[in-house]
Amino acid sequence: MTLLATMLLFGAALASEPGATWYAGLPVAQVSLEAAEGSSLPAEYLEPLLRVRQGEPLSPAELRQDLALLYRAGRFSAVEAVAEPWTLFDAGGDPVEAVRVSYVAKTPPRVDRVVLRGVSGASRRIARGAVGVDPGDAFFAETAIAEVESRVVRALGAEGWLRAQARATVVTDERGRRTLAVQINPGQPRRYGAIDVVGPRVDPSAACPDDGVCGFQPRRARRWMRSEGVRASWGPLQGSRFVRSDYERSLEAVRQGLVEQGWLQARVTATWFAGAEADEDRLRLLVETGPRLQISLEQEGRRGKAPRSAALPEILGFHGGERMARGTAADSARRIQAWYDAQGHLDAAVDAQLAGTQDGHVLTIRVRPGRRTNVGRIRVRGAEAFAPGYIESALRQADPDGLGEGIISLAGLEKARKGLQEFYRGHGFLDADLTFGELEPTIGLSLRGRSVLLPVEVAEGPRTRLIALESSGGTGLEDARLQDARADLQDAPFSPGALDELGREITAAYRAEGYLNVDVRVETTIDPVAHEVSAVVRIRAGQQVRLRSVVIQGNRRSRRRIVEREVVLDVGEPITPDALARTRSGLYGLDLFRVVNTELVGDDDRSRDLLLVLDEKPNILLEAGGGLATDQGVRIRGRAAHRNLGGWGHKLTLLGQIGLQWLSDSWRLDTAAPVWRAAATYQAPHVPGRGQELVVEGLLLEAIQEPAYRLERSGGSVSLRMVRGAFEGAFGYRVQIRRLDDVDPGAIVPGDPWLSYLDLNEDLSGTLRLPSATRLTSGPRLVLLADRRNDRFNPTRGTVVSGVIEANDGLINAPVTLRGEGRLEQYIGVGPLVLDLVGRAGAGWAVGADSTLGVEDRFYLGGSSTLRGFRLNSVGPANLTGRPQVPFPDAVEPVIEGAGVRPASTHWVNTGGDTLMSLQTELRVPMPVLGFEDLDSTSVVIFNELGHVSFRDADVTTTSSLRSVDPWLRASFGTGLRVVTPIGPAAVAFGYNPWRLETRDEPAFLAHLSLGEL
Repeated sequence: MTLLATMLLFGAALASEPGATWYAGLPVAQVSLEAAEGSSLPAEYLEPLLRVRQGEPLSPAELRQDLALLYRAGRFSAVEAVAEPWTLFDAGGDPVEAVRVSYVAKTPPRVDRVVLRGVSGASRRIARGAVGVDPGDAFFAETAIAEVESRVVRALGAEGWLRAQARATVVTDERGRRTLAVQINPGQPRRYGAIDVVGPRVDPSAACPDDGVCGFQPRRARRWMRSEGVRASWGPLQGSRFVRSDYERSLEAVRQGLVEQGWLQARVTATWFAGAEADEDRLRLLVETGPRLQISLEQEGRRGKAPRSAALPEILGFHGGERMARGTAADSARRIQAWYDAQGHLDAAVDAQLAGTQDGHVLTIRVRPGRRTNVGRIRVRGAEAFAPGYIESALRQADPDGLGEGIISLAGLEKARKGLQEFYRGHGFLDADLTFGELEPTIGLSLRGRSVLLPVEVAEGPRTRLIALESSGGTGLEDARLQDARADLQDAPFSPGALDELGREITAAYRAEGYLNVDVRVETTIDPVAHEVSAVVRIRAGQQVRLRSVVIQGNRRSRRRIVEREVVLDVGEPITPDALARTRSGLYGLDLFRVVNTELVGDDDRSRDLLLVLDEKPNILLEAGGGLATDQGVRIRGRAAHRNLGGWGHKLTLLGQIGLQWLSDSWRLDTAAPVWRAAATYQAPHVPGRGQELVVEGLLLEAIQEPAYRLERSGGSVSLRMVRGAFEGAFGYRVQIRRLDDVDPGAIVPGDPWLSYLDLNEDLSGTLRLPSATRLTSGPRLVLLADRRNDRFNPTRGTVVSGVIEANDGLINAPVTLRGEGRLEQYIGVGPLVLDLVGRAGAGWAVGADSTLGVEDRFYLGGSSTLRGFRLNSVGPANLTGRPQVPFPDAVEPVIEGAGVRPASTHWVNTGGDTLMSLQTELRVPMPVLGFEDLDSTSVVIFNELGHVSFRDADVTTTSSLRSVDPWLRASFGTGLRVVTPIGPAAVAFGYNPWRLETRDEPAFLAHLSLGEL
């Protein structure tokens, strides 16, 4: 806010005092909004938003609110209210003293373009982010140019360009457009030529302490710095570029490393020197270690698990900077005692002694842990209102890390006691008391320590009841909820939690009707003698706040209409938190805005103006990605999108993908048969109606390579997409032109619609024609999705259900087919573990006797995403067919046969099927659960998968069905690792096929590796 605007607003506040202004209470003769000299008013018409109205008495409070609204809504640099004496005439023609109000607004100078010169690549990206000015932003060149230059230089310096220079200018062209031009000379980025570490010398004759660290070692400091990305030049390798954040983290890493080795008061000082090269500087670290604390933990016996040496400083509370004092030993003993207590060692005896040495101190901790105490059984006595089993569950829930894991600790027992007391209080037992008796040994074998019985004595005391529930001060909105609460709570045990929930529900009910300032409090009066409680719900509703106007800021490229369409409130309606939340959600759903702020402006208790402040995303979106898998090859894809065509929020997306398959079973890429996909998609939100989206997709060309065939297709589709919360559906119609470029004859079955296009007869006789003739398909398609996962990218709980139904309607080409597939995935949390269950089912029908789906539409199983332990698409019916006979010359035939051609003259080719069923079960165990705390992005997976693929019609025969060698159910199980990486998920899995078919050359074990997303 400028100084002028601040003074004007302050002046309006003073004018609200009685008698402070001559115009207070006079009728308003005229209200106008004018632009100051050299300024212009915004396109949005703001006069209807003013609270000062013609013919009404002038109120200084309304004048002040108008000034605040105009300043915020119009993004003016200053707004001045001018009051002039005026004269009106009443009905009898007599003059009446009045006032004319003019609002004079001054618009700030704005920038139409931002141009950077002299930078490219990383330096350009850093400088553009540091400028902090976007087209359309207000820009006062007199004061802002120096700040822009300073920000650019500071940002480049923080990223390694320490000698950068910047000069900013504002240029106005003949059309009045202002361009902010920033000329930048970043210079050469500073790099680490060498890193010298200077510290205390180590006496070679001195004996090393027990931890093996013989004094300060410079190489350790360099290693700690490398872990933060700071690396000196070495041979032909350049040193890393200076980045201030990395540099500061590296110094802290050195200091923290010294602290972990016992130098709690270590100091690290850095000094820079000119290096041998112009762009390389020498960094010298001066390390002052100070006195060293050596920690020695001696544990008697092997019954208890001792803390790791690396964890001792954290357990003892040594984070750096601590000095040894008289109470250090006693405090250390208490902390170690607490650690052993948490492990269940109730009888642990800890003694700590601190002794001085030549270079510091030695803290010696002796521990006799005793046996670990485990919960064998919990015996509950005195509980009448709740079953003993219920009490036991409540105790374990109150102490999940102790009793919940079957461990007894003193701290855990106290935590469980307080938790159970709160549980009883929540059910009306305000005087309930809980005590634990002496632990009693139980008979039984325990490999983890001693098993005991935990006696629990409960003194419930009298139960307090709620005898009256009244309300005070409400408008009636609470009546229905209060009536239900009386039926549920009155004359029932007193529950403080239930009354608090009632207060929250009544508050929500009032806010849902526009009472934004409602205050609801539940007051209770307890009679300790009669054990009765009376409750009064006191409600101060305040005024119902209605929407007076909607003001939009920041939509420079987006039309106002598409923003207004997402506002679920109409002018004059009560303002509710839910409506504001749905408005924000709808605007974010347009994918046009980075930030959406909804602000209520105004001081009137009965109305507010809704100010939408939007920060638009760039119109052009560019993305790239890819992936690799052992059974699907390599894929690289790119996406370019214009997300706001014509300012209507319509999106045009161009998608390109190219990839290579592996050549046979080798690790060589098949460059002779690449796969690709080129497509364009046009999305029109809210067409034809609200909550709907029209999607037009053009498949320019797609090449699909599968183990048994290669298909090329092009086409287009039109669909209508609808989203309702977690549910999403799309219905459309598509037309495609398809052609088989190559196919193994064994993949074709009787009834396949491709027979005539391949010049084959129904009995599969004839000469195979490749490439095939083009085949037209057309038909409707329905897609349904319900996603209730807690996280779409890394889910651990929830359910996702999807289904696809598509048909070939026969309007362009026969036969008529129908294909449907459904998928259900359930994530179940088992503590930190995740159980992932995936069920799939599919079926297809073709009209006509002995007909089935085309080879590309049939269902397949096997591979890294379905049945691990099987090759890609290798599960289900198969044909035994001959291998191609290649007429090699006699001179080279033995060499070729011995090197590259299998001796067998036949091989099995999987055909897929028109029915599918599969069930995948996967248990994910995070590595920190197994003790590897640093591998928090890695999980061990254990899986089991079942699957079935077949043909419904017995007349659709394959070699495997004729020979009855097709198992009805196939299975695999195994284990692997899943890692979340910056470039996408990575996974390695080892699958085992327990009932492999040797005649089909199925492997017993198969490894799958994938990186990224294909």
